Amino acid sequence: MRRFHRSRPVIALLAVAGLAAGCGSSSSAGSPGGAGGSASNAPFSAVEKVTNYTGADREQYLYSCAKTEGSVVLYTSSSAILTYIKPAFEKKYPGVTLTPYVGTTDLVQHLTEEEDAGKHTFDVYGDIYGNLERTSKYFARISSPNSIGLYPAQNNPYYFGVNGFVMGAAYNTKLVSAADAPKSYQDLADPKWKGKIAGGFDTSTPISYQVAKSQIGNELMNKFAANVKVTEGVSARGVGDLMEAGTFPIAWSVPDSYQKADGIAKGAPFQFIPLSPMVSFYSTYSVSAHAPHPCAATLLLDWSLDQKAGGGQQTWASHGDTSPFSTAKLVPFDIPGTDPSTWKLVESADPAIVDKFSTYREAAAKYTVDFRNQFIRK
Repeated sequence: MRRFHRSRPVIALLAVAGLAAGCGSSSSAGSPGGAGGSASNAPFSAVEKVTNYTGADREQYLYSCAKTEGSVVLYTSSSAILTYIKPAFEKKYPGVTLTPYVGTTDLVQHLTEEEDAGKHTFDVYGDIYGNLERTSKYFARISSPNSIGLYPAQNNPYYFGVNGFVMGAAYNTKLVSAADAPKSYQDLADPKWKGKIAGGFDTSTPISYQVAKSQIGNELMNKFAANVKVTEGVSARGVGDLMEAGTFPIAWSVPDSYQKADGIAKGAPFQFIPLSPMVSFYSTYSVSAHAPHPCAATLLLDWSLDQKAGGGQQTWASHGDTSPFSTAKLVPFDIPGTDPSTWKLVESADPAIVDKFSTYREAAAKYTVDFRNQFIRK
């Protein structure tokens, strides 16, 4: 592997298609791919006439149409949707209900099995980059006036990066003092932490593992892995909860956003540990090629990228998530003892992660096997 780069329903749809054709003439329907670039020269589908509508009245057009649809179904891996995003979106757009399906390791299988069986349930898919290839097989081409300023890797004809997080470590401030707290992989590899580091196993963990191993080397990774107790099926959220409850003094592969959501907002004993390197992950949003509620789906997409007051970006920032916009502060809160601008980060979209593999999923599958062999079967 080469060195990683440094980086930071049918009737309703037919009605919408007719409305899009009327409201979205050639001057307002946009071009394939919109701001994210051209994915193909194929004519827009009925859904894509909505997702690429460029009239000056876009927000009002989408909102009026979305109210007739009534809801938008979001398939997501984020547990923050229910507590943060759903209430904020529904407050901004009364009459449009956000209905989430939250899944982790089963999310992609659930979506693809439904779609392959011709059951089109979801409108928007929001999950970290790479878990499911974003192509015309399942998704529509999209555009948004709010996508300007996104990092290039988060701006694509089939998806937009919406919110992110950086995976590092953390310690329980009631059990570990700041002076004794580990600050690096070298420190975490100290035998005194053997069996005292909680590790989870979700879709992001093998990527974080592989990136770290590629830079710190096999010897140090072996020493570190010997200290970690990984529980298969436990997500980063579960690992954080175990650490905050005092079951373990240290947690590994937890996001920086917990510093805000837990440590600051709730007073939980959580202190983030920035490691070198760390992987920055972004949740990318795509619209279903067969979206039952295309107007509401596009409205959710635009709102998620909106940086103004009441918009999705401020809502995600209140949760502590990192921004997908190059013009915004990476971490929207202060973390004592560290400056996020100095962090050594590798984006999950970095091409080096898939070096020697055909697809991201193929690479992730191999890294998952390696991770399991090192942490589960030892």
